[in-house]
Amino acid sequence: MTPTADRTRAVDAPATSLDLPVTRVPGIGSESAKLLERMNIHSIGDLLWHLPSRFDDFSKFVPLRRLVPNASQTAVATLGRISQRRTASGKLMTEAELAEEDGTPTDVRATWFGRAFVKETHREGERVRISGKVRFFGRTLQFSQPTLERADAEAVHTGRLVPIYPLTEGIKPGQMRRWLHTAIEGGTRRTGLVGEVPEPLPPAIRERHRLPDIASALRQVHFPDDVERLFAARRRLAF
Repeated sequence: MTPTADRTRAVDAPATSLDLPVTRVPGIGSESAKLLERMNIHSIGDLLWHLPSRFDDFSKFVPLRRLVPNASQTAVATLGRISQRRTASGKLMTEAELAEEDGTPTDVRATWFGRAFVKETHREGERVRISGKVRFFGRTLQFSQPTLERADAEAVHTGRLVPIYPLTEGIKPGQMRRWLHTAIEGGTRRTGLVGEVPEPLPPAIRERHRLPDIASALRQVHFPDDVERLFAARRRLAF
């Protein structure tokens, strides 16, 4: 093979999985890839370096009976009856009754506007994590526009420090979060790729300054276990 052919092959073939197009991440199709291009995200590596701009703190778990108004909280609940109706203005409203994790009934409700899929994807009796802002509606406490995940599913959108990413029109917050989680942790169709990010700092420097390795830092800056690990990850990436 000629030197020219060698160089052409080197350009055409991805050096690592990080150089693969974002469409190799499950859930990202060609149309989503076009939207990501607006943010200069072309490869899986570009996606991994698309960092959160802030976090919603849904890490505090509270029993339904101890919820307080005007605060962001998470509860593990059992879904009761899920109903839908049109408001006077014509908006579709979905309402779910909530029971404690053990099935004890409560007066707490969850309400959504314009999210018909809630009734389609969840069922009565299902145990869920529910995260969101709690408000009084009359004399009843309600989660307003909360996020739900099955209680036995890995926490991505609820029950943790939830990353909020810069977006472009056409991409929803939950989509970006799921794509990043799949790229970092892997899924049923792809292993996590954060471990392939090259480490630029020698071990001696990391030890001297008590810095995590680059893979751990990226994992924690996207989906931190707690605030302390988030700060440590940010310090590492800024080093």
